[in-house]
Amino acid sequence: MDKVAEPSKPKASKPRTPSKDSDNKLKGKSKPNAKRPKANKSNGKGPDNSGPKTKRKKTKAQKNKAKELEAVADVNLRDRKSQVAAIEYLHQWGEDRANWKFQKVRQTYLLQEWHNPYLVVKADFKLLLQYLQGLQGVARATTRTHATSIAAMTTLPPNIALAAEQAAKDNEEEFDLATVTPILLKVLHKRAAKLLKMLPAN
Repeated sequence: MDKVAEPSKPKASKPRTPSKDSDNKLKGKSKPNAKRPKANKSNGKGPDNSGPKTKRKKTKAQKNKAKELEAVADVNLRDRKSQVAAIEYLHQWGEDRANWKFQKVRQTYLLQEWHNPYLVVKADFKLLLQYLQGLQGVARATTRTHATSIAAMTTLPPNIALAAEQAAKDNEEEFDLATVTPILLKVLHKRAAKLLKMLPAN
């Protein structure tokens, strides 16, 4: 008869030595380094998350305010650059006519702001009157219409009132709109009269 192979004997497994963690679990102890969430002192129910939420809202508001200030500063910077470029254009016309070139964008700025003494100072306005002597066509008619409206003004344009206030702050002087209004209106009316005289109706 054929021999039947006997089943191999199972190897005896070595008894496991219980670890320290299992001992602690059996004894009802946890790891000494395990961190537990701090309870809310007010109600003892869990961590207090009110702090971080308030901080995030405050940070968002600060960021929005910073963006607004940057936008305002950017607008003021662009206006300042336009003003400087237009005055330099006018000075080159008066002092270096051989190298001067017509620039419509600079002329447009001067035609819009000629009445503002904070953007076109007295000496530059005198030079601008000479520049405008040869003004013709639509630009001439539009400028006369503008001058006529300035001559009839009884209140300061908002941009000039703001410029006057800023100038007072820069010079560390007190600002009183009621005091400066008649003074500045007188300047505007005089400029308008001179411009209308320089550009008579055809």
